[in-house]
Amino acid sequence: MKAALYLREAKNVARAAHFLGRSRTAVSKAVSDLERQVGLPLFDRTSAGFLPTKEGEVLLARAQTIAQIFEDLATTYRAKHPRPRPTKSIPLFTMDIATKRLWQLSLLADHQSIETAAEIAGQSKSTIYKSVHEIEEQLDVSLFARLPDGRMLPIEYGEYLCRQVKLSLSELRLALEDILAIQGSLHGRVTIGCLPSMRPFLLPSTLSKLLHEHPDLSIRIEANPFTQMLRGLLSGDIDVIVGGTRSGVNDPGLIVEELARDRVCIIAPKNHPLAQIERLTRRHLSDARWILPLAGTPSRNIFDNCLRQSGVVIPDNCIETGSITTLGGIMQCDDVLTVGTVYQTHRERANGQLTILPFKLKDDDWPLGVTLRRATRPSISSGHLIDYLRTTVRNAVVE
Repeated sequence: MKAALYLREAKNVARAAHFLGRSRTAVSKAVSDLERQVGLPLFDRTSAGFLPTKEGEVLLARAQTIAQIFEDLATTYRAKHPRPRPTKSIPLFTMDIATKRLWQLSLLADHQSIETAAEIAGQSKSTIYKSVHEIEEQLDVSLFARLPDGRMLPIEYGEYLCRQVKLSLSELRLALEDILAIQGSLHGRVTIGCLPSMRPFLLPSTLSKLLHEHPDLSIRIEANPFTQMLRGLLSGDIDVIVGGTRSGVNDPGLIVEELARDRVCIIAPKNHPLAQIERLTRRHLSDARWILPLAGTPSRNIFDNCLRQSGVVIPDNCIETGSITTLGGIMQCDDVLTVGTVYQTHRERANGQLTILPFKLKDDDWPLGVTLRRATRPSISSGHLIDYLRTTVRNAVVE
């Protein structure tokens, strides 16, 4: 891919070889090997020189992003290391490292075990260890902490390095998926991090329409806390986060697109005693029993703030859960209150299971939308998902 990037700029094998410091034969072979692996010509050989095909342009756009990822790695290394070694002589930073070695780092970061990484890669443990040791020697940096229980945990620069390596491998996958997509075949995989406000109604409605039109798409949905999904987004494990956007608006590494305005409200079972009271007071609510998200999570912090500003005191013995299923089950079995949003509770309210109590909370605005990485662009498949989600939100009627 590096040779292809230089060839696009030079339009000539001889000039590309000169800039790369390689032979013309090496450059030609590298580009031919890449075309063979992709299964398509990436350049048209014309009288004006080598010009990218439409498939070549798609792949080279991802290649340029990957080049920027490794340039950022080098920049961070120079900034963090007290005595950095020349980055232009380190294969990791010059994109001269074998892809399989990047994959080894990715596996080790994910599984924190040389044994597991070796088993998945189909290689020996000594091969994985040697590969990591050589990179640490080249950088003069310890990338992993060796823990007493045998685990290897990415630390400091190693944590950033592994995240960026995983992102570069994700871009490789998306390059191939994008090439198929521009040929009219959406066979890609989209991994969605979905927050509670879009799980019950907006995302299911969107996927129903999307998969009807593009049945070959593969969809994976993550339903973890935002902080965990954010790590997945930045490393390329997750393509897009959908739901409440408050948590991502101030992060310079993210792009947030607002699609709708939701509202935080107090939710009760349809037959809860407080649902029968027309003029609720703070005292009514403070004396009630509550079930809320886990303390310390972004949604809990926001909900607590809404309640506090509205004068509602939550008792110390409230139930805390990170499970939507558990929350829903308890709401059906007991007279408890919770805090949620209008969109999040649409189906249960439409089915007569839950109701919104007539008590207006302060600072109840809850913007909904999509959160993306700033460093890369969405795949074509992810772009289709976002387009369908925009349409779903625009046409949604939620009361």
